[in-house]
Amino acid sequence: MGVNSLMSFAGKRLLRGKLRLKSHRIIIDASSLLYALLSPADTLKGPQLASLSNSMTHFFKTLTANGCSGTVVFDGGLEITKLDVLKKRLGVKLSQLQRAVTSAGLSTVSLRPAHATNLLISTARAASWEVVVAEREADAGILHILDRDGHDCFILSSDSDFLLCECKGLMLANTLRHSYSKVEVIHSPFSQLSEVCKVSKAQLLVAASLTGCDANKSSKVLPILQRTLCKSNFEYFAQPHFTPTTKLFSFEDAIAIVKSIPCPFLLSSTSSSGNDLLRASNHVIQALMTHCTGVANAEQIIRNGVHSLLQRCKIVSSNSPNMYEESHLLYRLLNGRGCDQAISVIVCGIQAMSCRQEDFSQPSVWKLSIGLRSIIHRLALDNATGATSKRSEVLREDGCLDVITRDIVAPIHPSATEIKLRQNRNHSILSTMEFAIAICAGAYDADLGVETSDTSHIAAEVLSLPISPWQGVACTLVWFESVIVRSAPDEISREMLSSAIDALALVICTKWYDHALPDKYLSKTADLQESDLLLHACIHTMTAFYTGLGHCSLLLQLLDMPVSTTPEPCSIAVNTSTVLAVARNMLQHCSSEQFISFPSSPHMDCVYKLLRRVLAVSREARIL
Repeated sequence: MGVNSLMSFAGKRLLRGKLRLKSHRIIIDASSLLYALLSPADTLKGPQLASLSNSMTHFFKTLTANGCSGTVVFDGGLEITKLDVLKKRLGVKLSQLQRAVTSAGLSTVSLRPAHATNLLISTARAASWEVVVAEREADAGILHILDRDGHDCFILSSDSDFLLCECKGLMLANTLRHSYSKVEVIHSPFSQLSEVCKVSKAQLLVAASLTGCDANKSSKVLPILQRTLCKSNFEYFAQPHFTPTTKLFSFEDAIAIVKSIPCPFLLSSTSSSGNDLLRASNHVIQALMTHCTGVANAEQIIRNGVHSLLQRCKIVSSNSPNMYEESHLLYRLLNGRGCDQAISVIVCGIQAMSCRQEDFSQPSVWKLSIGLRSIIHRLALDNATGATSKRSEVLREDGCLDVITRDIVAPIHPSATEIKLRQNRNHSILSTMEFAIAICAGAYDADLGVETSDTSHIAAEVLSLPISPWQGVACTLVWFESVIVRSAPDEISREMLSSAIDALALVICTKWYDHALPDKYLSKTADLQESDLLLHACIHTMTAFYTGLGHCSLLLQLLDMPVSTTPEPCSIAVNTSTVLAVARNMLQHCSSEQFISFPSSPHMDCVYKLLRRVLAVSREARIL
């Protein structure tokens, strides 16, 4: 999340230049790259996943063709101390998005759509780049990779934390352009900062903690230091430009504080070893504490901030030797199928719902997926996958943000024993898929461990699909009809969502079979009275479907179904704009069965009709 005001401080003082992306070893912060590839202009149009996938492919093809190689590092989880920060950040993004929707203006915020992480993992691996998932945040994983591969690497990120680490240079992700041939870079940022500020690297780390970083959000230590140092008549604080405030927001002021306090034990500014920097930082903090009294645990608060800037963490990698057992849930991210946020909250116990493009008149998709996520969590606990027994989530409900904490204690239904018993009945695949369908249809009581209604007829339709990846898609369609459509506030909303999911199923089929949509599906239609409702429904459907697909993939994997039961991420990435055009045309031709027939592509025609049949029987079950 960065150091307060450090990037603006560095931008005015550190030398930067244009660098050709050629023959470099690069460690990529996945989150920064995603936001660099997304456009705020697309936020109100809904997820444009096909366009995003094309941009990712172009990015890695260009870098690989120019001799670049490296590692893409993803967040695996968060610290519980981040919950309040995440809630605040989510609230700001939701407010910005709601204002843009209400005013029908342009959005100023980029939102990461569901399925974006899966696309990036899949695309990077296809381009033969190493993919790494950090045990916690990507920052600590990137430092681990630097130690492993040597510090003669560039880091591509927008995070100011990396100005305080030893690397060849910090490539600023937000300066990437579509050609991906050049990027702005700050060479040797840590050494540059040390020289510009005329302080040691240890003092820089302490100043960063004082200003405010991930692990130090204290509002008490800094103002007390300001007042104390003013009274002590240190040279900087006697200057007219300095006025004590309630909080210290300026990195420049923090530098002045550490420079004003003599520290006879301070190590040389050239020290770059993690342990040496930590010891030197501790000396600076101890000297600082002689001027800071009256704040409980002040020394520990500042030290925690420094530790967060230096800490490394375990990783799972697509290339290097494994640091966890193969059953660990983080490995489910490496195949690009599972929902990254669901994995994060189950492994680490904390997650804020990402601000997604949604219809705000509908219940939050992340909230509606909580039942499915809890069953996945119980399965993960029972399978010894590194899952935590408690999780806290920030959820949107009626325009407000609530923190919900749940205890998930094994053994609770379903258990591994129950799964094995089911698999031993007759045909294991049928039994397992029946169970998965019952869960997705909301027909399984996880407290009692019993099925509340018969869904075998839906499972039979799912298993009739000729290619196994469509079974994962079909499970998601069942969940969508049973949970998302059922929870819609009124009949019109349900009709719009049903139209949108019909269109999405068709567009996904054409993407999978590389079949161009005929003009009749994309032609401009007469303005429908419900056009705005349909747009919002398509946006909501895209977010719900791809969120559900990530959850269903995890569920099927934990039920010992093969990864191939869900499709490769890029093969079903489509744009909301295409889904909207198809939905509008389908509504106008809803009485014509010939409109949704594809005799020129019999395989696609068969799959699409079977998917429509799955949706139809799911709707019948929902209505009944």
